[in-house]
Amino acid sequence: MKWMLKHIDPKLLTFITTHTCTSACAGCCFACSPKKRGSLSSAFMKGIVDYVVDTMPSIKGSGVHRW
Repeated sequence: MKWMLKHIDPKLLTFITTHTCTSACAGCCFACSPKKRGSLSSAFMKGIVDYVVDTMPSIKGSGVHRW
């Protein structure tokens, strides 16, 4: 996966914290629905933020802060 990061220049990190949704749209790119349960933990999101801040300079200084 690391080789893929060289080909993008992200400016924003966004989390979809849960796949639970009041709708069940056929074209949903996240496969959300009222039947989906579960969510991302704070620890998991913190790990992702730490990784992104350390490896993607284009995101540094753009409002991403470590816990």
